[in-house]
Amino acid sequence: MCKTRVEKRAALKHGSEIGTEFDYAIHALMKQPPISNNKLHQIQRATKEDITLAQVVTYCRSGQLNVHENLLLLDNKIIVPAVLRKEMLKKYM
Repeated sequence: MCKTRVEKRAALKHGSEIGTEFDYAIHALMKQPPISNNKLHQIQRATKEDITLAQVVTYCRSGQLNVHENLLLLDNKIIVPAVLRKEMLKKYM
C-alpha cells in the first residue's frame, strides 16, 4: 500500500530511504516531464472531471495510491484519464 503525503513527509523527516527515493522520483518527473506542461494541465483537468478517477483520487487521499499536483500516480507512472488514453497511446506507443 502506498504512503500518504503525511507518512511520506514523516519518513523523509526521519531519513527513510523509501520516502527519499519516492520524493526524488516525483521531483524528477515533474521537473522534466516526458510531456508538455500544457498536456499535464489538460490531464489534471480531465482527472478532476473523470468520475472514476475522481473516486480514485479519494482513495489516494486515504493512502491507497499517490496524487501529486492533481496527477494520479502508480509507482512512477501517470495514470491517464480515459478521455485522453487513445490520443496518448497513439502518440507514445
